[in-house]
Amino acid sequence: MVDVNQLVQLCAVDDNLFCTTFFPKAARQAPAPFHSDIWRLLNDPARRYLNLVCFRDSAKTTLLRMFTGKRVGFNMGKTILYVSASEAHSARSIRWIRNRIEPKMDKTGNLRAEFFAQTFGLRPGAKWTDTELEIFHGVDATPIWILGAGITGNIRGINFDDYRPDLIVLDDILTDENGATLEQREKVTELVMGSLKGSLAPASESPNAKLVMLNTPQAVDDVVHVAEKDPEFCSVRYPCWTPETLSLDVSQQISSWEARHPTDMRRAEKRAAISLNRLSIFSKEKEVRVISKETAAFREEWLRFYDEPPEAGQTVLAIDPTPPPTKRLDQKQVAKKDYQVIGAMKRHGGNFYLLDYDAMQAAPPSWVIAKFFEMRWKWRPYKCVVESVAYQATLKWIIEQEMAKRGQWTTIEPFNDIKSKPVRIQNALHGLASNGRLFIKREHTGFIEQFATYPAVEFDDILDFAAMAVIGLQNSYLDLESSDDNIVPLRHRRSAP
Repeated sequence: MVDVNQLVQLCAVDDNLFCTTFFPKAARQAPAPFHSDIWRLLNDPARRYLNLVCFRDSAKTTLLRMFTGKRVGFNMGKTILYVSASEAHSARSIRWIRNRIEPKMDKTGNLRAEFFAQTFGLRPGAKWTDTELEIFHGVDATPIWILGAGITGNIRGINFDDYRPDLIVLDDILTDENGATLEQREKVTELVMGSLKGSLAPASESPNAKLVMLNTPQAVDDVVHVAEKDPEFCSVRYPCWTPETLSLDVSQQISSWEARHPTDMRRAEKRAAISLNRLSIFSKEKEVRVISKETAAFREEWLRFYDEPPEAGQTVLAIDPTPPPTKRLDQKQVAKKDYQVIGAMKRHGGNFYLLDYDAMQAAPPSWVIAKFFEMRWKWRPYKCVVESVAYQATLKWIIEQEMAKRGQWTTIEPFNDIKSKPVRIQNALHGLASNGRLFIKREHTGFIEQFATYPAVEFDDILDFAAMAVIGLQNSYLDLESSDDNIVPLRHRRSAP
């Protein structure tokens, strides 16, 4: 049986034990793996300014409340300032702390201190409201002050009993309202980087002083992004996917908090967002990535969807190859390799239909060969477009050798476009999509995601495959075929001499 003193000592070094012991309702679910990293940064006195960018429903508010409770319990500060998007939001957090300290009436009608307050010797002081608390700690009655305010409230020059705040908590100060315009975003940034940052107690007086900012980003120029450029801030992003799978196709992404957000449900949520043209919202709220329409090359709303492709038309296969690894790679190394992509595109009536594609990182030639014959049989292309330099030329030769072996032939056309990949992608897809002539299926999530976020993407291989296919389908014969079928050609008659 562990006595209280031993329990306190264990909780001092084990954050999860502290949370489950003193705040069991708040810590009722198994923590996410990234929570331990957040606690490590919160407990590190060298990280004086923290900018933690977390996805919506990542328990960031609860973590901050429990962290504040730990600072109060272990008497690690005199003055705590809580700032949220509004004073009402801050009041909810302060009320949460107040309820863990305020004595409650038991079944016998007597007031009894909460276990947290009893263990650390905490009791209410003279100020005991939703926005201002005075907490007495221990037998020496050391006062601890907690004040709550909204980001637009009076937060300049705050001090209690001549002490500046030694803990400033900025909990979800960004909202759709205060991040709607550049002027509003700049106002919030000035308050944080000026008034609030300057209000923190100096390290000479309080070595453990800390400003902690936890937010979900709103725009590319908000305070989150400004703080990421500030060398005094330690900035870390925590998306809803594991770091290893963040840039993968949705079918390969893994939830970063499986206990609360199972992977299957999270994938379904993303697919639904894509089908409703709300990927930018999902990316911002869940993947902590802001898609800026001002800097994006394409617009998600340009894409058109189809259920069944037309029967008529011309179809090509295209392969965007990547040299296979020369040695066996571990999972982290594979995640950094480009994708090999193979797929089919059809052109009919001036419209282009993305029929199918498959992608794999660090794929061996055998994978490409298998996919080539699978899609050749399924879509009956009249040719296959493959780049013709370096390894790509070798891959073209391998495919031709395999066709000879099987006695199955499709024209392999070398792709000799000398433009850079970004220029090729934008030239091939921009005009087509913006004029409503690029059709895809809703399950083409990888393409949609790269299209909506380009050029701010880690991988653009699916877009490059699509660009190659579009270029491969652009020739004078197909241009004639795509003209209006209702136009009657003129008949020419030689005039009499």
